[in-house]
Amino acid sequence: MDDALIIAGKRFRSRLLIGTGKYPSHEVMKRSHEASGAEIVTVAVRRLDLNAKGEASLLHWIDTGRMTLLPNTALCYTAEEAIRTCRLAAELGMSKWVKLEVLGDERTLFPDVEQTVAAARQLVKEGFTVLPYTSDDPVTARKLEDAGCAAVMPLAAPIGSGLGIRNPHNIRLIREGVKVPVIVDAGVGTASDVSIAMELGCDGVLLNTAVAGARDPVRMAGAMKLAIGAGGVPRRAHPPQGLRSRVEPPRGTGRLRLPRLIVLTDWTLPEERHRAALEAVAGLGAEVCIQHRDPGTPIRAFLERARWLADLVRSGGAQLAVNGRLDVALLLGAHLHLPVDGPRPDEVRAHLPPDRWISAAVHSPEELTRAAGADAFLVSPVHPPGSKPADRRAALGPEGFGLLAARAAPTACFALGGMTPARLRALPPCAGVAVQSAILAAERPAEVARAFLDVLPGGGGSTAGRRGRG
Repeated sequence: MDDALIIAGKRFRSRLLIGTGKYPSHEVMKRSHEASGAEIVTVAVRRLDLNAKGEASLLHWIDTGRMTLLPNTALCYTAEEAIRTCRLAAELGMSKWVKLEVLGDERTLFPDVEQTVAAARQLVKEGFTVLPYTSDDPVTARKLEDAGCAAVMPLAAPIGSGLGIRNPHNIRLIREGVKVPVIVDAGVGTASDVSIAMELGCDGVLLNTAVAGARDPVRMAGAMKLAIGAGGVPRRAHPPQGLRSRVEPPRGTGRLRLPRLIVLTDWTLPEERHRAALEAVAGLGAEVCIQHRDPGTPIRAFLERARWLADLVRSGGAQLAVNGRLDVALLLGAHLHLPVDGPRPDEVRAHLPPDRWISAAVHSPEELTRAAGADAFLVSPVHPPGSKPADRRAALGPEGFGLLAARAAPTACFALGGMTPARLRALPPCAGVAVQSAILAAERPAEVARAFLDVLPGGGGSTAGRRGRG
């Protein structure tokens, strides 16, 4: 079977593309390139030392007889800057094949899609073969294809984050929506992420930090070479009917990545302290979810705060859940929490992408039945909540929580209400904990959050039982 990657009519045996930054030395970079088997290598034009000669020059260490040079426009923030950088690369004799990057944000390095499309149109007119770094938006991908790009390169996660493919549903939609090659670019952390990209139907993967930042870059490069081949086999071999990739499972049979710690917002607190606490815990990664609760607030203010939280969790790698607002959850790509008086999980399930989980509030066995179909239950109050006057409902206590959790099995249960690390230790085993005042009122919120995580089982994050988890 001819499994060549074809871009703009040119054939490549490898579907792996590799970068040149962050390596401990040029020699290690060269050996890593060889181990990867990659035939396309990208170089940041604006980071090149054009005065360097011989072994001091990065380009000296790239085997251009075997590898196609792909100059990129990293550090460009406007279409004009990117176009000038591509012209410079061509004048230097590097290549008229270019990886187009037009960044829109210095902190997250997310692309400015409007400027990217504008630059792509002009560069195509000037005869460049354009491979653009873009968001995971299917509409933008089609615009770039219409502009004449030879491929589209959606991010898996923020550049250098190593978080893996955060939105596989959108990557699949891009693959289904364009005819040019789709190459996942940015956010790949390890070999399994490469295989997942290929199982989703992507044509290739471009990576850099996952190899260059590894303790043994050469060995990691070899692993990526194996992964890109292994991930492409299931797609080409056509699995038996009814069997689908784990990266986009049918609802109710897959595995979603649930957090272990949920931090509930409280916008009645002094704003500066509240936001500082949320910023501190958002940097702890995907094991932490911030749940946006803002009862009674007009939708405009609710949405503005939710947008701020969405930016915050992206930069820190945490998760975001929205309380009771399906429209806001869909707009921001967040998970959804359903209060007792909200819709049932099975009423909203079809509207959410497959990689988004639903949690539901539960206070009694009767409410367990109503909340059936959720991926997780927030069981409360375990103890009288510390962030507000005593709840009208009687506290469940450790024994009551344990009984409800046993009845809920195998659905994950989170303990909510007056929780502290010490109280969590005395609780029957649970998937996670939901906290408000213990963290938001703490002098060192991140330290308290870590204390909760230390008590919970599974240092790498829990996985849900037979119901969907992701």
